[in-house]
This record gives sequence, structure tokens and C-alpha cells, in this order.
Amino acid sequence: MFVTIPGDIKGNLTATVMNLLGAVVKTEKYTHAEASAKIDFSTLPSGIYLLKLSDNTVVKTVKIIKN
Repeated sequence: MFVTIPGDIKGNLTATVMNLLGAVVKTEKYTHAEASAKIDFSTLPSGIYLLKLSDNTVVKTVKIIKN
């Protein structure tokens, strides 16, 4: 799975994957120099996850459904 870093997120980026109970199942850090972030969901079981992208000022959360 590839995630494109939104244009309004500058600097370092933290990608946090959580299950629906709010437990963090994966965290990865990226620099703004990387145009996209590759987040590997293959080790996670099927289900619904929340992907939170954040830097020092902006937080975006999206729902991911893995079949």
C-alpha cells in the first residue's frame, strides 16, 4: 500500500496505524523529502484500521479497510 503525503504536511511525518479499539499496531516516520510513504499492511490481519498522518501542525486521519 502506498500513501501520498498531502501537500499541506511539511517537514517530518509520522504515520500511525491503529485498530478500531485505538491500539497502535504500527508507527513509521518519514521525511518531507520522500514523495510517498510505503506502509506495509501485509503483516496485519484483515479488518478496519485508522491511518493517522501527522507533522508538528497538521493531523489527518483516514479509514483503511483490508480484505
